[in-house]
Amino acid sequence: MKWIIEGGPVVMLQLLITVGVLVVIIRQIAMLYGKSPKETSILKNQNDLIIYAGVLNLVIGLIGQLMGIFNAIREILVAADINPEIVAEGFRQAAIPTIYGFWSLIVLSVFWIVFKLKVRTLEK
Repeated sequence: MKWIIEGGPVVMLQLLITVGVLVVIIRQIAMLYGKSPKETSILKNQNDLIIYAGVLNLVIGLIGQLMGIFNAIREILVAADINPEIVAEGFRQAAIPTIYGFWSLIVLSVFWIVFKLKVRTLEK
């Protein structure tokens, strides 16, 4: 949980998006595997939302990393004496949102593929 604090507001935003898309995934599972009639148009739209959320998390992570690197470079320019360990720690923290974004995209892509294949079988 330490990485959430170190990632800052960017990771908090990514987590908020992830929680929202988890609600959509649970709803997708209920609609696909439940006994109610399936409306493929709703399933397709929700499925698109899943992959868009994954891509959005990745883009937000990349923006967060760029912001972190920019701030680190600005502080390096202002400071007179910089310890390499502090610089390395700053770059490590700047990478947290991007790493989270990539993992989010990978996991959500798996759900997207599974749901897409299931919707295709329902359409036939």
